[in-house]
Amino acid sequence: MSCEQIIEVWKTLPPAPLKELNGHYIGLVPNAGDKTRQASTTDYMYNDSTLVDEVRKPDDYVYLGVGTRKTPDGKRSEPGHFILLGPTDEWVGVDDVKAARK
Repeated sequence: MSCEQIIEVWKTLPPAPLKELNGHYIGLVPNAGDKTRQASTTDYMYNDSTLVDEVRKPDDYVYLGVGTRKTPDGKRSEPGHFILLGPTDEWVGVDDVKAARK
């Protein structure tokens, strides 16, 4: 499916309940085997504090996300998509780690 087709499917799906998104997930983005696209995805996701994404739920343990970030003119970028699978295990936050060390 093209990015446009995936986003059209995403628009039809219900939002993922926030309480379900508590844990660790496997994240998949459409850039496998393409080092240029992998570098671009990394830059897009991690080198700008303006990333906003929304996750929808097509099936149990499968989540389809779309993300955008702020452009220099103050608008939003074209959306990119990703898939989350899981959770693979429970979330371990800072407070949990501190408690485990005591």
